Amino acid sequence: MRNHRKSLFFSLFAAVGAIALLFSSGFAPQLLKAENTQAYRCADITFGTGRNTSGTAITNSTSYFSTTNLAIASLSIDSVSSATKTSGSTNALKLGSSSTTDTGGVTFTFSTAIRLLAINVQADPISSTHSGKVLTVSTEADSTGIGRALTYSGSAFSSYSFSGFVSTTASNWFKLSLPKGAIFYISKVVFRIAEDVSTSSSSALSSLTSSESYSSSGGGTPLNVYAIEQTGKYGDCTLFKYGNYEILFDFGNTSSQAQLAEALNTYVTDHVLELVVLTHPHTDHYGGVYGYTTSAGEGGTLKDGGITGITRLVDNGADGYSAASYSSYWVNGVRSYWVGKGTSYTPIETIVSGHMYDASWVLADQLSIQWLDTSSYPTPGAAGPTDANDGSVACDVKFGTYDFVMCGDLPIAPEETLKTNYASHLFIDSGDTVVFKACHHCSSTSNSAVFLEFIHPTYGFTESGIIDTNEATTGPSTEQHPYKDARQRIETYTGVDHFWWVGTCGTLVMEIPSDCSSFSIHGLGRKYGNYYYNGALVDPDSEKDTPLESTKWAASGY
Repeated sequence: MRNHRKSLFFSLFAAVGAIALLFSSGFAPQLLKAENTQAYRCADITFGTGRNTSGTAITNSTSYFSTTNLAIASLSIDSVSSATKTSGSTNALKLGSSSTTDTGGVTFTFSTAIRLLAINVQADPISSTHSGKVLTVSTEADSTGIGRALTYSGSAFSSYSFSGFVSTTASNWFKLSLPKGAIFYISKVVFRIAEDVSTSSSSALSSLTSSESYSSSGGGTPLNVYAIEQTGKYGDCTLFKYGNYEILFDFGNTSSQAQLAEALNTYVTDHVLELVVLTHPHTDHYGGVYGYTTSAGEGGTLKDGGITGITRLVDNGADGYSAASYSSYWVNGVRSYWVGKGTSYTPIETIVSGHMYDASWVLADQLSIQWLDTSSYPTPGAAGPTDANDGSVACDVKFGTYDFVMCGDLPIAPEETLKTNYASHLFIDSGDTVVFKACHHCSSTSNSAVFLEFIHPTYGFTESGIIDTNEATTGPSTEQHPYKDARQRIETYTGVDHFWWVGTCGTLVMEIPSDCSSFSIHGLGRKYGNYYYNGALVDPDSEKDTPLESTKWAASGY
């Protein structure tokens, strides 16, 4: 049956350029200020994502959680509550009691009084269905608290968030409370904290309402996805943009550094990437991030693209991979630089280990990511598989009813392992529309019929450049990525009118409106590659909106 773990993640935070990701604990502190509003900072308390089955009773100790951009002096548990967590583990806080006579509650005291503009609680109800105010947040400034009805969500870990918490006075504490007989797992609490704790600036809060988003985007914001045109052989680089929330997958090849810098300067207008994913250690995926203008040890092409901060970074953890350039330019270069600047780094195996089915992060409003376990990820710090493609990071980027299946250069065997692993825990909900980035640049040794039948894509696209030998005036002379047999397997589901290639279209721009009512795709026209048909140069703009099978490239037999 279909997976019904879609998060009820109603939000609180708008225009946040570097907000912490769900289930993560770190990001570089920043002061943020929306127009006509109080300057504020974001902070969080993180417990963990795993359910706590054998934890110990919490005492007045800060060892049970971590904080970012916030200081907690102490915590206290109601005498009638049962609160457990294994100290130092990744388990969530188990709060409450199964007793119908006991209530539950935990109070956190701040080291200094702060003014809370908004509080977001991510929690999972595990007791029977309740109605009315179930999990309640209160502060010294608002002792009554706010709350919403929560419904039992089954065995899957899910998120819930409060909305509408604006205070004009400072608080020394906040409290999470439960009614009799309720039990919750608390994974994280995220705060918006006013830089000015005085009571005199309440008028500046007029635009901070309960309908605000816990994200750097506002309501009605579309999702834009950019598949960046590549120069020469292979190459992969995809940018997701939701308001001011951006995810970058891979960096393209060494010949495409200019494209990466241009895309970042054009689309990442707040200069912060919230999530960066390097799928695996092949230079056609990380080569674009070094060797342009700024050295790898100083931030690489990301700096050339105007990036000043990265919130979270994920790669496949193959630090011992034999390629010297990977160690030099990525592990000890670009990655090391940004981690030193405050970026939170996590290898994929750490994310999915023990969490094959619930490794899901809610990112911003209706944008989330489901990390997928291929059973082929390297042990963090090890060399990884002989063929680095086997260890490619796989995931499903979800936006409302759309799923972008992104699996790097995953070959057939681990593709089919994904089907085996998720056959009884499907990560794509019934009725969703699947957009598939072809694996391994639409290689014959990827994109298996078994995997495609499993995900059933509606739309597909692929990334690779036109190789030099195929730019001859005589026209294409050799087949290259994207290969015909792989295209045909994908087009069994998408149809020939729903599959595109950056080689003919140029950078592809995909857009889904906030209500997910449509999907549009068009190209910007080729800027970096040319090819000929019947001795004539194919106009770079003539095929920018043309599906691959309708192009002169396909008519050439390739």
